[in-house]
Amino acid sequence: MFAGSDAGGETLANAMSVIKTTKLSGLNPQAYLADVLGRIADHINPRLDELLPWNWAAEQNQKVKAAQAGRLRKVGMLRRMKRLDRPSITSIKLNLPFPGSSHCLADDAS
Repeated sequence: MFAGSDAGGETLANAMSVIKTTKLSGLNPQAYLADVLGRIADHINPRLDELLPWNWAAEQNQKVKAAQAGRLRKVGMLRRMKRLDRPSITSIKLNLPFPGSSHCLADDAS
């Protein structure tokens, strides 16, 4: 691989090392790099180890689990709300005309 100079070769080797490490950790390198490069400037220096691939993966798993738990709570609330909104069969009054009654449509037709 051609990097143009020794410094370029070292930079490329560092980048390839990070990419290979993310792949070996079972991560998507593009997602990892996009997230880390977006956060690294504002990240506190003593906590840079949080951005290492194996720590980043654990953080992402926690976020996914929290999001899933939130969705499950939301679905549960929606289901409970639907049950409360649904009228029970015993509370429904049916005002249907019966044959022979004064409100029967068949009697009106004759």
